[in-house]
Amino acid sequence: MVGIVGEIYVRNNLFANENLIAAIEAQGGEAWPTPMAEWIMFLASPRNYLQYVERLLSKPALKSYITYRWQRYWDHALYNAAGPFLADRREPDIDVVLDEAEKYLERNIGGEAMSILGRTVKFAEDGAALVVNCAPFGCMPGTVTTALFREISVKVHMPVVNMFYDGQGNQNRRLGVFLASALREQSGGRQVDAVAPTESPACGRRRLRIINNNDALWGGTRELCPEGTRGLCQEGTRGLCQGGTRGRA
Repeated sequence: MVGIVGEIYVRNNLFANENLIAAIEAQGGEAWPTPMAEWIMFLASPRNYLQYVERLLSKPALKSYITYRWQRYWDHALYNAAGPFLADRREPDIDVVLDEAEKYLERNIGGEAMSILGRTVKFAEDGAALVVNCAPFGCMPGTVTTALFREISVKVHMPVVNMFYDGQGNQNRRLGVFLASALREQSGGRQVDAVAPTESPACGRRRLRIINNNDALWGGTRELCPEGTRGLCQEGTRGLCQGGTRGRA
């Protein structure tokens, strides 16, 4: 299962994200996109409102709270009506998502960064093999979360791929090596990381580092055995090249 988080428009618009869901499924993954409803709940939540005001008691604050409670009631009612059909795909409560996010970021930062961070942590708890964080080129929340995912990926033991879409096309081709590696890890097979070691390859433990703009983040360390060495594979992404040599496969 591959979770999808990110900037609200790009993650939900097929044209903007180059049909990300289809790209994930074409590589053998099951996509779980964060729905638009999460953003609506976040906007109405009292914790979002309090980012922009100092007074706790006011007419706008009361209106925001009533709206949030009404939306939350129907959110839970519809999930309960769906019953077993969505039993293993139920979205976490927005308060739970924000609780997780506040471990890494101040509440008053504004924007989607809080919900992106918190939902990614919950995806890890739900057993996701990988999370894709998608954003438009130059997006501030996307840049902030990309930096913080270095730490979060280590803690939750799950890779995060940061995808910045700039309208040039062919961004999703980079997902192939990351998805193959993540699915292999989850299925119990030999791990093949899509990032480069900080030292030259040899048998033993190596700490992994970030690669370029669109990157996969693996937490902790991984075993690297001598039957292959790191190289530059198809479409310019890093992976494990056949034949144990460095070069373009």
